[in-house]
Amino acid sequence: MANEALKQFLPYIHLEVFKIGEAIFVEGMPSNGVMYFIFQGTLTVSKKNPAGDDEVVRWLGPGEFFGELALIEPFPRAATLTVVSEEVKLGKIDKETFFAIGKKSPPFLSHILKSAIFRLVEVEARISEKKEQLANLKTEIVSVENASGSGSNMEEEEEAMEPLETEEPFEEPELSQEDKNTLQNKKEN
Repeated sequence: MANEALKQFLPYIHLEVFKIGEAIFVEGMPSNGVMYFIFQGTLTVSKKNPAGDDEVVRWLGPGEFFGELALIEPFPRAATLTVVSEEVKLGKIDKETFFAIGKKSPPFLSHILKSAIFRLVEVEARISEKKEQLANLKTEIVSVENASGSGSNMEEEEEAMEPLETEEPFEEPELSQEDKNTLQNKKEN
């Protein structure tokens, strides 16, 4: 869908080619204000884990895009994207081109928005999973401490682990049945 809308704007899209092992950008790097569309090749998306190592969180291929947040706000890049195929051909667009495409093709904007929401839902699911793992680990620690007689002040530990309050709670977006099926298929793979 997104690549179809891009075809009529090809004269305004800068094509870049990257070779295996090259990083398109690195987590924390300042934003360059552009997003990318993958025309050919495969990339990994990785984030630093608590130990400081890169951990692959997803793979991207032809027809997919990344870097869309750079068009909204110039936040530092949220992940590292690295070429894992022999080469990758990317279409690169800036904010002005993005909005020009959106005016001519509202379904393009809809596709980008749905994809961004889908990614947020995936992240929320991973956060919930990590919270559950943390709670299970905490229960195991308490059981071991109680069995060994070396209990600690759990109230203080629980206070330290309280989640941060935000001004606005996260509201999960309403997904279409198609998006729910896609999410379920990605989880199964």
